[in-house]
Amino acid sequence: LSRGSYALKVSGTGAYVLTQSSVCLQDSAKPAVTVNAVPSLLSAASLLSASVSDSNGLKGCEVCISTDGVCDAEWSSNVNVNNEFSYGDKSGRCSFFWNVSQYSDSWHFINFRVTDVGNNTATGAVQQTFLDRTKPLIYSVTVPAAADVNSTVKFSANITDNYGVSNVTAYFNSSPAIVVAATKNSSIGLFEATVRAPSTVGSHSLVLAAADAIGNIAVHETVVRVEEPVSWSKPLGIVAM
Repeated sequence: LSRGSYALKVSGTGAYVLTQSSVCLQDSAKPAVTVNAVPSLLSAASLLSASVSDSNGLKGCEVCISTDGVCDAEWSSNVNVNNEFSYGDKSGRCSFFWNVSQYSDSWHFINFRVTDVGNNTATGAVQQTFLDRTKPLIYSVTVPAAADVNSTVKFSANITDNYGVSNVTAYFNSSPAIVVAATKNSSIGLFEATVRAPSTVGSHSLVLAAADAIGNIAVHETVVRVEEPVSWSKPLGIVAM
């Protein structure tokens, strides 16, 4: 039944007494749920929330965080949902503090479900986020063992990440004066670049730094021996035998 005025007709033999002057209509309207935007990348705990409303009154909220986009047992596993409204309020907010330490790095699907006072339920639109606390992996680094002072040093390295490598830089020693950006030259994650060797003789660290989209950074250091170039300006004395 929709809202409005209705006439009650009774037929049959016998005596009838009308004891109700009004009829309580069944509430079949579902609540409205809007899951608030979640960042596409997360690396730390986050407050999740949804705006909710119902014409007859709200009752409670649940949250679902799944890795497959399907909410079944996940609805009951997250019990610490904060109902930011009182029973019967027409509008409010649901919130949940997501402690990501209990979850693996991967895609996660987030949704809220709300129940009204008539026990009608509704869910919002699923939000996706990638949980990423993993640094890129740097391996198969190729760097010359020795180089002349102020010469150009070429290096290559394979670098991968569970979400994607954002940028790779290289420099000599811990306080870089010159930083160069590496270029990805293949689909398998091979990065290459050239960087100028220091002007002083000795052992120097060539530092490779790789960052992903959220800011996790991996660092790899390789020692390069920097030498004075061999001079061939003086003639060699050749003695005939």
